[in-house]
Amino acid sequence: MRVLIMFVCLTTLAFAQSDLVPAAQEAMEKAKSAMETAVTTYERQYPDLPLWKEAIAQAKEAIRVAPGAAEPLRLLAEIYSRSNWYGPAYNAWMDYLDTGAQLGSDDVPLFVEAGSKLAYAAYQQNQLEPALEYYLKQIDVVPYNKDAYVWVGRILLEQGKPTQAIPYWQTVVERDVTDTRAQYFLKLAKAQSQWGIKAATAFEEGVSFYDQADLPAARERFARAVGFNEMYSEAWAWLGRVEFEQGNYADASTYYSEASKLEPQNETYSYFYKEAERLKNQ
Repeated sequence: MRVLIMFVCLTTLAFAQSDLVPAAQEAMEKAKSAMETAVTTYERQYPDLPLWKEAIAQAKEAIRVAPGAAEPLRLLAEIYSRSNWYGPAYNAWMDYLDTGAQLGSDDVPLFVEAGSKLAYAAYQQNQLEPALEYYLKQIDVVPYNKDAYVWVGRILLEQGKPTQAIPYWQTVVERDVTDTRAQYFLKLAKAQSQWGIKAATAFEEGVSFYDQADLPAARERFARAVGFNEMYSEAWAWLGRVEFEQGNYADASTYYSEASKLEPQNETYSYFYKEAERLKNQ
């Protein structure tokens, strides 16, 4: 079945090329020749170099004499990409896709590179919405591009949209179970969605301070988290943990009590509440 599909695709492509008017075919051959020569001639590729100018001009000529044909558009997109002119390259790839054509295996990395360069440039200028659109288009066109999913998840979090970010981080985690960064951001997105952005962010900062053995700073962040959302049971429990480890059993008892009220089935919270109660009376 796969062989049949490949045969049909190749036959269709060959037909599309042979169906071009001779002038378009001739211009495409000249464009390809100039591109191939440029790649082997220049150490660095720029669109203002003579051979690249020639390749671009010939590809545009093929488009002019064969308007609406997919292959000249694809060739122009490739030329722009290989000469590192990413803005026109991306637009040309989109024009090619708008004809109903699909990217070949050699086209995918060129399309992704062009889109990613533009997306990151927009991101650096704090233009999050355009950057997001570039990465979403990659997801639409390319079956699975991990970087696009990561960036969409990241941008949505930065835009304060944790619920929308969850599916993207979830996909990355499912595709790469070893990616601890994605696991962290998935957990953060879920926490922000459930408890609120400010509360979840304060909680994560508290855990970070705790890992650095800065218990006073950790305490303050956990207190801030429950201040933002008093239903945040895990934040109450971490407050209790910090106080318990410092021997402040009365406060630990209070905080574990709050956590236990919110999660009465949590045996850990119940245990440390009872322990704190016992120790505070000694």
